[in-house]
Amino acid sequence: MEKHKGLINEIVKQNLSPHEMKEKLGEKGISEKPYHIHWITSLSVSCIIWLLPGIAKYSGWGFLRFFANLHSMKFPLSIVIIGLLFIIVGISLISQASYRRKELGGLQDVDETIYIIKEGLYRVVRHPDFLGQLFLFPAIPLVLSRWIPFTILGVIYWIMIIGSIALFVLKEEKFNLKKWGKQYRDYQREVSSINFVKGLWNLRKAKP
Repeated sequence: MEKHKGLINEIVKQNLSPHEMKEKLGEKGISEKPYHIHWITSLSVSCIIWLLPGIAKYSGWGFLRFFANLHSMKFPLSIVIIGLLFIIVGISLISQASYRRKELGGLQDVDETIYIIKEGLYRVVRHPDFLGQLFLFPAIPLVLSRWIPFTILGVIYWIMIIGSIALFVLKEEKFNLKKWGKQYRDYQREVSSINFVKGLWNLRKAKP
């Protein structure tokens, strides 16, 4: 049975303060911090690529002229409004996920947790924050397309962002299995990863 337990069990058993627990998470290799650094790096690179035509347009720098001359696309107002709604949904999902982690995660921290959260959005999907990012980040270029030219680099940005989120979801799954073991495996069987349609359907079926 011991092999089915996650590494977090060794930490929870000890009488440690939240700060000491966070240090232990790092020592055991089950801290969220390295993942956040990788995500911020991926996001920054993707944003720079998307923003290059805008930087070239407003700066007037000659060495960026190629990017200023790329064909750009303007989206109709209806698409911009949909994009704005997606941004609102994305921010709401991320905010709610952060709130739940801080309140129920056991460490009063928006990132680090010692308990699996199964309340609120976490009853619908296992990764509501990643779902929120899927709504938020692809929509930003749509809303800002009237000021920042949307070019082929915007499409590359979309591919990089969606690909990065998909990759980080897979990494997070392995990370959580290492952290919680069988407890998280059971949660995987109960709740969908980021498919909120399936999650809502399962929740509806579970109701008496």
